[in-house]
Amino acid sequence: MNYEIWGQATPAVTIHLDKGETLSTHEGGMSWMSADMEMTPAGSKGLFGPKESFSTNYVAKADNQEITFSATRSGEIKVFDIAPGKEIIAQESLLLCAEPTVEAKTFQANISGSLYGNPGYMYQQYEGQGKLFLEFRGAVKQKYLEAGEKLIAESGNAAAWEATVSHEVQFVRDSKSMLFKGKGTLITVLTGPGKVYLQTAPVIELAKRLMPYIEDK
Repeated sequence: MNYEIWGQATPAVTIHLDKGETLSTHEGGMSWMSADMEMTPAGSKGLFGPKESFSTNYVAKADNQEITFSATRSGEIKVFDIAPGKEIIAQESLLLCAEPTVEAKTFQANISGSLYGNPGYMYQQYEGQGKLFLEFRGAVKQKYLEAGEKLIAESGNAAAWEATVSHEVQFVRDSKSMLFKGKGTLITVLTGPGKVYLQTAPVIELAKRLMPYIEDK
């Protein structure tokens, strides 16, 4: 399996497959593909569990086939080689596609400091063995944290990290919401050792900036 990541503001990845090779993604994730690629519902094993009833497999029925997946927003596409000891935790929304031998365990972060049940972010821990493609929002900064070293980031910017990195999501209320239910900030405290991946333009920040214009209407 070979691949090419291309494009500038809104990138895409074209993956070349030989007969029998397969990729899994959410329904609608594919942009275009060769004629001898077959689209089938994904089974209960692999990247998507039974509750992901609309997930899809793309199977090469001949050699020298290709399929292209496009990012849904401006940013970067990165590939990870998942293997034992090389597991990755990432925001659920970053998933682009992966080999079906990659398994995903979905969980919701426990948030400290929230009095109102703030739902926070959904994450997936990717395990198994195979290639995983994630689409990040905006530019991506990779940092390595030494054992015990901490990094604090707004939760939307803390996009992904190696499973050796521990994380805690906290809700910080602003001065206007100390006594009443109101707005605040979710921050993620990441503690090494391991690599972390930070993105500059999370979707939640775009939504916050657009909200005043939507409310005015």
